[in-house]
Amino acid sequence: MIGKIIKAIKFKSKYHGLHLQQKVHNTFVSSPKKETYTDSEEYNKIIDHAVERSDINEHLTTIFNAGMASKPKLIVELGVRSGESTFVLEKVAKICDATLVSDDLDPCINPSKWKKSFFVQQDDITFAKDFPDFCTSNNINGKIDLLFIDTSHLYEHTVQEIDSWFPLLSDNFKVIFHDTNLRDVYYRNDGSMGLAWDNDRAVIRAIEEYYNTSFNERKDFTATIDGIQVTHYANCCGLTILEKVN
Repeated sequence: MIGKIIKAIKFKSKYHGLHLQQKVHNTFVSSPKKETYTDSEEYNKIIDHAVERSDINEHLTTIFNAGMASKPKLIVELGVRSGESTFVLEKVAKICDATLVSDDLDPCINPSKWKKSFFVQQDDITFAKDFPDFCTSNNINGKIDLLFIDTSHLYEHTVQEIDSWFPLLSDNFKVIFHDTNLRDVYYRNDGSMGLAWDNDRAVIRAIEEYYNTSFNERKDFTATIDGIQVTHYANCCGLTILEKVN
């Protein structure tokens, strides 16, 4: 019991120190700059939203561009939280007239307003088993063109997600993983610092295992493995995109 108390005190002390370090560090960092506006009203909304710092804000325009390039008809979002990724994916769905299916264990705080969107509150591994019936019931072509994964960030869970959802992908799929460079402290490209948690490389490790390879997630990179292009961005907790090379 005493050991647990001491461990808890050390944990609290560590994060109190990190919060103080973050506050001091970010005091000397300039506010993030907006990207250049475009002719796309939806894209410009993302540019405005991405100025608000978070653990994913620097990836929002990247997610939009990757999503648009895939020209999806079916988008599946695993992990909704406060709706940051939903904010982007529903715009891709709207422009491409695609169906957006979002899944999370917790209730949806900011549901998509897109007319062809669905929210399912269920464990995503269980939902994968039910997904073909779900698509049939809702008259949806069940092949996933764009899959976004931002859930528990645990190794075993990510392995299960890959095993459960990859067989449901279309021939020209794109998969986007967030938190592929997750650590106690992360940095954005604008120089600011954020706090997260160290998951022992869980998400990127699961991807490495699936493709029987290894990556250095601390740096940006692009690699091609067995006809799959892997594009990785190390900033802002990491974002990794998998897509089939035609």
